[in-house]
Amino acid sequence: MKKRKPSPSVKRYDVEMIRDFLDHLTWEVRILHYESINEDDSINPRLEDQLAKYSRRYNAVLLAVTELDYEGLPAAMVQRARNYWKAAQVRATAEQLQHLEALAGLFKEAFECIGFSNRIGNKRALPSRTIKARDILPPEEGGDPDQPAQG
Repeated sequence: MKKRKPSPSVKRYDVEMIRDFLDHLTWEVRILHYESINEDDSINPRLEDQLAKYSRRYNAVLLAVTELDYEGLPAAMVQRARNYWKAAQVRATAEQLQHLEALAGLFKEAFECIGFSNRIGNKRALPSRTIKARDILPPEEGGDPDQPAQG
């Protein structure tokens, strides 16, 4: 009789670690943004405390520190270069924070679905939600868009 190969074990995402990674990344971007908008390069202790929680737990830094090389640049140009860099950082970090915040609902749904068992007997099942079509139609077409969609 032929031996059957053991089936590969099903791997599950570590939701806590993924959530921590996203939170950690968000705090690092917040700190970069805070540093970019402050003239004195000070770091808000509250932000640092939040970041320290992840740094201690995972012993990881997610974003590189940028140092400007002013070598060969006349003294009068150093401050201008620094100002240009800070202005670019303010725009970039603000945009990155907006993107992370815009994805929060998607991440929340994904975390809720991760734990869903994908089998009911021998049939594959998927997480689902029901949305009443009437809730998405405009009023002039008989819809009721003021009703909250059920998820």
